Amino acid sequence: MPAMRQGNAQHDACGMKTCFTDRSKSLRKRSEAPIQSANHSDGCTAGQGTSSTNTLADQGMTIRHDDPGEARPTLAVRTLIFARAPVPGQVKTRLIPALGAAGAAALHLRLMTDLIDRLSTAALTPVELWVTPNLSHPRFADLAHRYALSLHQQHAGDLGQRLASGARAALTRADAVVLIGTDCPGLSAEYLGQAIEQLRRRDAVLGPALDGGYVLLGLRRLSHRLFEGIPWGGAEVAELTRQRLRELNWSWSELSPLADIDRPEDLAHLPPGLHPACATPPN
Repeated sequence: MPAMRQGNAQHDACGMKTCFTDRSKSLRKRSEAPIQSANHSDGCTAGQGTSSTNTLADQGMTIRHDDPGEARPTLAVRTLIFARAPVPGQVKTRLIPALGAAGAAALHLRLMTDLIDRLSTAALTPVELWVTPNLSHPRFADLAHRYALSLHQQHAGDLGQRLASGARAALTRADAVVLIGTDCPGLSAEYLGQAIEQLRRRDAVLGPALDGGYVLLGLRRLSHRLFEGIPWGGAEVAELTRQRLRELNWSWSELSPLADIDRPEDLAHLPPGLHPACATPPN
């Protein structure tokens, strides 16, 4: 989600929805690996553990945690996808020098549509589309109708305030929430399934981006400290989030890093079918 970044003119935004399903035995096996613990506390949560780190080489996933409890047999999850209207000149502004304003907007629309298709088709959780600047863009209505999504207006404020507001709202109607942006073509239904499995036994799960941001944040509880004072768009977003999770003394896990598409050099990470030449210009 621009690696959970705000972008140059605060034009990169993200949207999310929550959903839940029991995964296959293979995903359950992944979620039961050992983790690294944090042992700082600010009184917001309980439990300290002994620090350890393990890498699941076969899945490419590093997991960290503080003394997780038993897995919850059921967990109601919602996936929130944060998205900005595909208006040329207002999205993917850092890609405009390489693609032009129309090309950058077309790529943004294609990334958003493909992500919604992958996650909605998998039906792991209910998906909510949280949009900005408003609900009126016809592409939003089309996607909501095609994939039976619920549409929500992003709240005012910086990226952290918008993410926190969306998470707070979703946690009033679900046990856990997964926050996702639209800039990561590698964020698959399987990756989301891994996050959901981790949330069955932990307070949070982090999906880092290769550039230092993050592409996914899953939460079973909420603290403003995860979203305040973060330099959105910088290379230290994920590390600062890790530090906050340790300070909160939450149990948490970390998935393998993925590439997001924010800058011209990131275009090398696009699958062939998502190359800008294949994108349809937005209306």
